[in-house]
Amino acid sequence: MTGDLHHREIRNPDGGMLGLESAMGRVAAHAEVLSHAMPDRVGIEVRDGSGARIAAAEGLEGGGEVGILRSWWNAEDGSQWTWTVELHNETS
Repeated sequence: MTGDLHHREIRNPDGGMLGLESAMGRVAAHAEVLSHAMPDRVGIEVRDGSGARIAAAEGLEGGGEVGILRSWWNAEDGSQWTWTVELHNETS
């Protein structure tokens, strides 16, 4: 990865005092990041490489997108994988 890294933490607010951790990761800085198999409601916090909080949101709900898995490949030793996905959403 090149460029700045962002630390993203996604939590389900419905479990316990602080919620339940759903996902955590460090990725290259992007305006949007796709998350798979998330709970019905989540909160997200994004921090820059120095740890400063740069974005946060609570009570987000799933968007209802429909995805089609077009192709996939997994290494036999489990060291890597590639998925090709097509997503579609329509609003009235």
